[in-house]
Amino acid sequence: MSKTVTIEKTKNVNSLVFPIPEEKGVYLLVGPNGAGKTTLMACLDRIGNAQAFARNFSSSKYNSEVDQYSESVITYESSEPYLKLSFRKRSQKWAVRPKGKSKDLANLGFTATVFIQADSKRIDVLADDIRPGNFVAVNQTIIDDMNSMFETLKFSKLKRLRNTNGRGRKANFFYVIQESTKRYYSEKRFSTGELAILRLVERISDAQSGTLVLLDEAEMALHPKVQKNLIDYLKGKATEKELTVIISTHSITMIKATDKQHILMLDEGFPKHGNFSIISPCYPARAIGCVDYIENSAHDAIFFVEDEMARILLKKMIGRCCADGKKYSTISTSIVPVGGYRETAKLALTTKDQLFSSTKVFAVWDHDVFEETMPMNNEIKNLHENNKDVIFDLGCTPELWMINKLESGNEEIDDSIRNVFHIEVSSLLESREYRKCEADNPRRLAKKKMDVVIQKIASASGENEIIVLDKVTDILLEKGFTEGEIKGRVMPMLSKIQ
Repeated sequence: MSKTVTIEKTKNVNSLVFPIPEEKGVYLLVGPNGAGKTTLMACLDRIGNAQAFARNFSSSKYNSEVDQYSESVITYESSEPYLKLSFRKRSQKWAVRPKGKSKDLANLGFTATVFIQADSKRIDVLADDIRPGNFVAVNQTIIDDMNSMFETLKFSKLKRLRNTNGRGRKANFFYVIQESTKRYYSEKRFSTGELAILRLVERISDAQSGTLVLLDEAEMALHPKVQKNLIDYLKGKATEKELTVIISTHSITMIKATDKQHILMLDEGFPKHGNFSIISPCYPARAIGCVDYIENSAHDAIFFVEDEMARILLKKMIGRCCADGKKYSTISTSIVPVGGYRETAKLALTTKDQLFSSTKVFAVWDHDVFEETMPMNNEIKNLHENNKDVIFDLGCTPELWMINKLESGNEEIDDSIRNVFHIEVSSLLESREYRKCEADNPRRLAKKKMDVVIQKIASASGENEIIVLDKVTDILLEKGFTEGEIKGRVMPMLSKIQ
């Protein structure tokens, strides 16, 4: 059974056929700005919202040359049960053919649609003054979900303050958090991210089973860690309430947290005439490239690396080289974690010609590729040999290198860890959690060990894990690589930047 929405000559979209996901779950819709993501979501919203076109495709009543949709056609099709409905703009309204059949959109299988747009309504607070009123309990599920996503307990004291507006008039409700017995602070003091998530959780809580949820720019005003928690929350709700959730996003964090079967990429191809297709399955590496480096192509250099640890290490190595020489002190760089070494190289090679000629693109492989994979694999060896101006060696395999340094008994490293975090390296290495780490290869084992080290230091010092990792990397880089070794890895790349 197939279900599709076809969009023709609507805003930036000249043509697009979108296969509606048949399985419940969370899907990411990715693509560069102007690719038609919001247009597509408005068309999907029409499945359950008769006002979707009027709200999203409004046109001027007085100027026939501005914001018109006279050539637009939006068609919904299903093979089982058979359905084909086409909407066209007629005067100020959208007409459907066959006539009077718009209610048949219910046959596409959704009980309702919820479209949460990236507009002010998502974060707006009522302008009305807060007056004395009565407090109303908040659904415990909303409280639990807010606490979970923001990793806090402060929403445990979340309440709603009801302000009446007179007989026959709708009351206003404000969210408040209790600070003490008689003191509260209201949603007028909530952060933008907290408001956005609160409005979202409220809508999801009210959504009935089988709803199609459309969320535009989900990452708006959210820290990457909260973005990850948000997508986990939505996956849980999709399972619990049998929802289909489609998220328009530019978030690398969300893309990395989603498998390729659930990433839908809008691809215009070349030449660019507004004719889009959907790429799915879409590997996260390609989706990351689509939303990040192309739209930020003013960078002097873009480095594709295998994972987050490689990104952190390379960033610090580049920073040290740039700090030592005025020639490179003003360069702008972007370092993008992609995945495996093959994907890293493929992404660099397929995109270097799409950027400004002044932007250099590099794939930086972990050292184990050169040390272990390349001698046994002629394909990888030839790939490197033919692209030495693009593919470079990081000089180490980050987690392996870091664990080896921590286990080496280096007194300078031990002293630095002790002075910064007030914890002994020996106690980390002898801990039950560290000794219990097991994996089927040295690299995975090193990753697990490194996770234990960071978690235990964070717990003992009270520092955030991200800050701990940053400081530990600084220590190991200073004590583990000589200045000459750092420059030997980084300068061959920097020297290619104009």
